[in-house]
Amino acid sequence: MTQAPPTGGETAHTSVTAYLDARQIAYRRVPLAGPVHTASAAAEEGGTTLAQIVKTMVLADRDGQPVLALVPGDQRLDVKAVARVVGRPLKIMPLHRIPQATGFEVGAVAPFGLPGGPHPVVADRAIFRHPSVDISSGRHDLGLRLSSADLLALLGGAAHPITAP
Repeated sequence: MTQAPPTGGETAHTSVTAYLDARQIAYRRVPLAGPVHTASAAAEEGGTTLAQIVKTMVLADRDGQPVLALVPGDQRLDVKAVARVVGRPLKIMPLHRIPQATGFEVGAVAPFGLPGGPHPVVADRAIFRHPSVDISSGRHDLGLRLSSADLLALLGGAAHPITAP
């Protein structure tokens, strides 16, 4: 899956916005002044806190199948904790494999709307301490702000401690 070239975040439609629209999940587009590649830049450009940015980390099992881990922008992922949740060994997916496995560029991976899915998604419980959070739209120039309660519902209501102490 390829994403359309940037044409303005205010009107961009992605597989992620389609996913949310199909489920009637309310969200607000957060256009970014230019391509952002870090959680801190997304927080600054989007006018939110780093803790409210949801990073989607891509892990791989022994067969190379993706497992997504969602962590707050101000936290670090504990890969072993995610492996315990899913019940199998995992490792960080090599960067060169992420676009093919997810359909998104590195740094713009979203938790939904991936090809060949659904893939397992494990979220850290700290994400849900805030009333709203920003996820990737699948583009470097657009974030999506939604209620953390809606995100939790989309994930089946499960959250786990998966950040490094």
